[in-house]
Amino acid sequence: MAGFIGLINVERDRQIMDNMLKTIVHRGPDYRKDFEDGYLKLSYLGIDLDYQFDGKEIFEDDQVTVLLTGYVNNIDEVKDYARRYEANSSELTPAALIATIYKHESVNVAKVIKGGYVVTVYDKKSRKVIFIRDRFGLQPFYYYQTDEGLMVVSEIKALLEHPQFEKRLNSEALVPYLVYQVPVLNETFFKNVYTAPAASYIVYDGHNIDIESYWDIKFEPEEMTVNEAADEINRLIGKSIKNKLQYFNHPEMIAQSLSGGVDSSYLAARLQPKETFTVGYNSKEFSEIDNARAFSEIIGAHHTAKLLDADEAFSELRKIVYLCDLPYANLSAIPMYYLSKTISRTTHALYSGEGADEFFGGYHEYEEPKSIQTYRKLPKAIRQALGQRVLNSDHDFKGRNFLIKGLPVEDWYIGQNKIFHENNALALVTDAYKDAPRIHDLTEPYFQHIPNYSDIQKKQYLDFHMFMLHDIALKADRMNIANSVQLVTPLLDEDLLDFARRMPDKLKVDGEKSKVAFRKAAEDYLPDEWTKRKKLGYVTPLKYWLKEDKYRRQVHDVVTGNLAKHFFDVDQIEVLFRDDERGRRAEHRKIWTLYMFLMWYEEYFIKR
Repeated sequence: MAGFIGLINVERDRQIMDNMLKTIVHRGPDYRKDFEDGYLKLSYLGIDLDYQFDGKEIFEDDQVTVLLTGYVNNIDEVKDYARRYEANSSELTPAALIATIYKHESVNVAKVIKGGYVVTVYDKKSRKVIFIRDRFGLQPFYYYQTDEGLMVVSEIKALLEHPQFEKRLNSEALVPYLVYQVPVLNETFFKNVYTAPAASYIVYDGHNIDIESYWDIKFEPEEMTVNEAADEINRLIGKSIKNKLQYFNHPEMIAQSLSGGVDSSYLAARLQPKETFTVGYNSKEFSEIDNARAFSEIIGAHHTAKLLDADEAFSELRKIVYLCDLPYANLSAIPMYYLSKTISRTTHALYSGEGADEFFGGYHEYEEPKSIQTYRKLPKAIRQALGQRVLNSDHDFKGRNFLIKGLPVEDWYIGQNKIFHENNALALVTDAYKDAPRIHDLTEPYFQHIPNYSDIQKKQYLDFHMFMLHDIALKADRMNIANSVQLVTPLLDEDLLDFARRMPDKLKVDGEKSKVAFRKAAEDYLPDEWTKRKKLGYVTPLKYWLKEDKYRRQVHDVVTGNLAKHFFDVDQIEVLFRDDERGRRAEHRKIWTLYMFLMWYEEYFIKR
């Protein structure tokens, strides 16, 4: 993970840079590396993980300066590639290898390297600065342009410390946030602060910013049996594990986070970590501690379980809000933060199972229950008439989503993380915030690229570009690096994805069965009951917490108070509370989405 700041042709005296770095010191508390000339200032913060290239993230010669923030995982492949230009490539650091390839192939170097990184290349002859984001967007990247120059940062909070940064709210971001519970626009909630898509390179020539994509996922299914797919999955994960671990001097110090699900259990069975960790609650409905502890005993690992209650969760909520930089209401951020905090007392490196659901069809929305299959036997005209009528209605009722699914995927699917229906969100905000991009305008460009894909492939494609980048990657980064914990993600691997894109749909989802081939692969390593188990994920018992007077009043006072009235029709929010309290409809996640936005606004626009 780690963190960096780059200032190009803007004020950057020592005190300014120090103040900016202080806000993100959790990203790299162990050491700092700097580069500076009359045009560019780079500062990098690192975590000492006894990794062979710790402290060697910056390479400089008379032609280029390269800063590698994060990790290149296919180092041996890159060395072989660079050997055509540099006979002694095996002796070079990853940053030096990137410099070698860049000097001969320019931005094509982006297609050669794999991992989780932001690469900064300063071409001294052209005075261009190039930033390369990894294919999954694992390393955060934000930029802000002034009249004279450019600032780039790992976390937006660092920008607030620069005297040339003008802090303004982007009013267009609110409605999409209410729909998705996370920010999804490239222009963030801070006006003129942008992120860039994953798998892109950003070129700054001193005046203009040019962003180009260098890679995209393309589904091209091939015929194969489930056994063939399972064998290849196991082989590629073994390769990924080797690539990601071989340059750690002491990989045994890496711990493992465990849920009760197949992904993390499969990884633990293969990796055999000495330490495993999980987080849960007193309520069995929301806790997988027992399953995680049981599996830890099977593999002989020492297990630590963090039990979380409402008092502790709310005690550091403002800190979590601050760490996220942006309004973020995915409830799983809370247990993930406390889990990484617990882990950080033992180690600062952690195996995590991100990737399996996205690659192999692990989400509930990808499944096709028998009821949906039966519904789709109705004449298309009837299904479309019903679906369009419901889709355009503001009325929310049980069965609404079912009827909508009779329409083409492009008409109704917006991704995994949806909270408010768009019409309800528009009706809820005050006039100043109604001028926002429509959700269809956000999703349509993705669907236009893939008109001939299957329904499952269309869902996967959209989630890969929106859900994975704006939700999964942001949460995994912020909640772990907040406690200086570096994630190692063997399942989030480019070669594994390249195989997954060639798998037929039936080996991903078969009716109500998810991750078909992946579960088959896991049978080689797990007891039978574990391969069939569906994990809860990092769920949170918010619906019960909000039944406690203390927290219900606390949340109610914020979302119906004077600040809320600036953004929302609080009478509508009162209705949400009454419906939730009386059990007419579970509205706790909508209430939470409003609450987290207001907490964020207070943190960044009132307190700071």
